[in-house]
Amino acid sequence: MATHRIDYVYGASANFGQLPRDVEIARLLADVKQRTGYPQKFFTNTAKNATERIFEISKILHDAGLAKGATLSPQTWDKGTLVNIKRSNIKPKTYEDLQKKFIAAGVPTYAEIIVGLPGETLDSFCAGIDKEIEMGQHDGLTIYPCRVLPGTEMADPLYRQAHGLVTRMTPILANHADIGAANVGPTEYEETVIGTSTMPTLNWVTAMEVSWFIQSFFCLGLARYPLLWLKEKHGVTVTEFAR
Repeated sequence: MATHRIDYVYGASANFGQLPRDVEIARLLADVKQRTGYPQKFFTNTAKNATERIFEISKILHDAGLAKGATLSPQTWDKGTLVNIKRSNIKPKTYEDLQKKFIAAGVPTYAEIIVGLPGETLDSFCAGIDKEIEMGQHDGLTIYPCRVLPGTEMADPLYRQAHGLVTRMTPILANHADIGAANVGPTEYEETVIGTSTMPTLNWVTAMEVSWFIQSFFCLGLARYPLLWLKEKHGVTVTEFAR
């Protein structure tokens, strides 16, 4: 990768940091970057139940100028929804302590939240965002719509029926490509959840509006401090204001 001057590398691992060897891989990447200047950035998904190893790896990549931020991604904080998607989350206290440790070390973090997961309501979705803010995540909340991937359990007709999934085919979100470029090819589409039995479509629309408000006005800092002042002085949470 360094020989061919690859600028940006997206690692395919879904749980980088799960194994002790991943620390050595991070050190190797940092060493190559220091010697050659490449790759300029390295991104991969870290193990969902973040550990001290994740902190060590994130610090190595950050100090080498490789990382764009450490991943702390709960997807949802609603217990019933976690059961529906067969996912376990890091304990809130552990998450909060780790978040503070990253902040103290100057390592940026970001948290991924998903809109429209089966079992999530508008209220529980907003409560999850407010929990993130309360735990210190102020500039790295990334919120995505839920997508149904072919071959997954969510794509099964019985699962769809059980959770009342309403979906639409939407143009694919290409974060790292110019979808207007001539060499990209034809537009690809993905199946996006726009409603469930617990989050009707109108509520989903509100959740998406809240998401864009949070990312634009809070995370990007346009109104972060007035919003925090409202929360601390008057008990109005950020999502309450957004709704």
